[in-house]
Parts: sequence; structure tokens; C-alpha cells
Amino acid sequence: MNTTRDGSTQSPLIPEEIQRTRAYLDLSYIAHQLLKELAWQHYTGTPNGDLIASWTHMQRKGMPSSGTLQRCLCELLAAELIIVTEPRRGRRAQRYALTWTPYDDARDASSDIAPTMDDSLGDPVHCR
Repeated sequence: MNTTRDGSTQSPLIPEEIQRTRAYLDLSYIAHQLLKELAWQHYTGTPNGDLIASWTHMQRKGMPSSGTLQRCLCELLAAELIIVTEPRRGRRAQRYALTWTPYDDARDASSDIAPTMDDSLGDPVHCR
């Protein structure tokens, strides 16, 4: 982490121009942590568009509850920092992409699902 003059920290995983936006600055602390986890997945080789934030995965990362996870996903979707790229299907977790980096749609050329901000694609996350 980099420390700024005002003592706040910046993540090297999230570009500085994103960290300066009102959408990013208005996120709750835990939504910041979720965004950093998604950025870490991409940084370590997961294609953008194939990022996951399932309860099973995020519980191991310290997410306190499934309700908190849902609220954080809603925050990130509303802030347009992530998009849904593939709805949840059976036991396969819903997939996300970061909006500031190119979406890797080559991962599944047979998919008929277009990237969207709409969480109504069978998503267990219900943003209101």
C-alpha cells in the first residue's frame, strides 16, 4: 500500500484515477475491501470477466456475512466499478468484471450473456 500526504492509503491494484473518483471515495470500508479482492484476482491471473465474489469464497477472505457481501456487491454495481458478466448457474458462481480494465470475453466464446450492470440475470444479489 502507498500512503498519501493526508495519511490515507492507496491500493496499487486499483489505478489512482479510479481511487480519486467520487464513486470510489463514497464506498464503505468493506466494499473497498471487496473491490481490492476482485482486483487481486485479476492481478494474479484471473481473466477480467471471470472474477468471483461468492459467499463461499468471500467467507474465507473474512467477509462477515452473506448480507454484508450482498450490500457490498450492490455498492460496487451502483458505483459502476464492476459489472455482471455471467449470472449464477446452478453451483457455478456469478462472474464479474472490473470496469476500468478491458473485459476478457475470449474466456468463453460460447457464452450468450452480454456484460451488464443489471443484477436481474438470476443473481442472488438483490439491489434495491
